[in-house]
Amino acid sequence: MSYTSDHAERTRLKILDAARRLFNLNGYNGVGIDAIMAEAGLTRGGFYAHFDSKEALFTEVLGRMPELQSPGMRRRMEGDDSDGPGFARAFVETYLSERHRSNIECGCSLPALAGELPRVGPGARSAFGKMVESISSAVARDLRRVHPAMTKDEAAERALASIALCVGAQLLARGIKDETDANRLLAACREMALGNLRE
Repeated sequence: MSYTSDHAERTRLKILDAARRLFNLNGYNGVGIDAIMAEAGLTRGGFYAHFDSKEALFTEVLGRMPELQSPGMRRRMEGDDSDGPGFARAFVETYLSERHRSNIECGCSLPALAGELPRVGPGARSAFGKMVESISSAVARDLRRVHPAMTKDEAAERALASIALCVGAQLLARGIKDETDANRLLAACREMALGNLRE
């Protein structure tokens, strides 16, 4: 039976989605290819038609951030804020939300997996670096649009600091058992990050 390229792409996306969920919940070393394919409703034999290795899959998972996939966020990331707040503000508010904190399985993989990066190959670290660079460039561009007098270097520094605050805050909030305390931490960091963008 032959399959269309659309079928192949949909299958690839199913594997990526399943892998992201399982990596987020169990870590890179806590899940194997068999479990990922079972989660995707597929057999192990089809894995290598889409990915060369588990690390190649992990690398691609790190390069995808669900929070940026909505059409509105993609437009803002590209500089169009006609339908809402600019990218920097929208990113901080979405990332440091209580909803994102409680949605570990389907949320951003960075808080869940950043600690594993030193133990995997250079491809995964390169994908991680490219994603951080892509987000920080969009935040810096938005900062300079809102604050025309801000230098390129200052905007870049503020963007990187804001991203670090977002990822670190989510990592800590997800580790705090008391929901009220976790949400208080998120609120404090959200206000600080937004203040960093407003100044």
